[in-house]
Amino acid sequence: MLPRPRALSAVVLAAVAILLATGGYGIFYIIQNPDPCDRTQEMRDALERAAERKCDLITGDDLAYIDGLVIQYEDEMPVLKRRDFAGLRHLEGLAYHRTVYNSDPPTITANVFSGLPDDLQSLDLGLNGLTELPPGVFDGLANLTSLDLSDIYFHELPPGVFDGLTNLPSLDLDGKGLRRLLPGAFDGLTSLQSLDLSDNYLTELPPGVFDGLANLQWLNLGHNYLTEFPPGVFDGLANLQWLELRNNRGWIFEITHPNADLQCKWCRVVAP
Repeated sequence: MLPRPRALSAVVLAAVAILLATGGYGIFYIIQNPDPCDRTQEMRDALERAAERKCDLITGDDLAYIDGLVIQYEDEMPVLKRRDFAGLRHLEGLAYHRTVYNSDPPTITANVFSGLPDDLQSLDLGLNGLTELPPGVFDGLANLTSLDLSDIYFHELPPGVFDGLTNLPSLDLDGKGLRRLLPGAFDGLTSLQSLDLSDNYLTELPPGVFDGLANLQWLNLGHNYLTEFPPGVFDGLANLQWLELRNNRGWIFEITHPNADLQCKWCRVVAP
């Protein structure tokens, strides 16, 4: 006896009916005009603020016109879904802003950005009071070219925290309260040209911490508590053109680097 076929869902039956009645055009209309209300609550709120109308009045043209959104939340940074971005064909930037401030930092999970569009260009995490970022949190955001980490304070950067940001040109980590960099902290930043680590509490650099940053041209380590550097810590930065070391615990540092024309503040460059 053959198994009884499963009943089709109401959604599938409706889609088939539209397909037969319209020759496919009805299905195309549904795909191209997604329901603005069928989203997570935080995304619905963001769309209503951007469009200045309730979600059931937002049209497909309204969605296509939006190029930036602000996601507001209280304690836990929301995990957005792929369907949240349906119809947002010109979205370039996304910002997360915490609306409630207290002594406890917000909760952030490793998959918090897993539903973001692959072609997102700008991500603003400032004004959140974050104290950590899980390793791999930016996986899948290879097209990101702007990352705002203002008002964020870390004690250390774990390995792989920026892994996946292969097109990010600059990273500003000045005044973040950093006390330690771990090997692999900058893995994946293969396009990085500018890195600012000034005004922190760094006392040492681990060997190989800058490995993989072959395109880096500008590095600021000023206003830290560095007294010496591991041999060859800068050797892999073949394109480095400017290095800032002023206001550390050392006086005039002697560093090795293959570029004899390297502009170095408060240091003397010698060939490796």
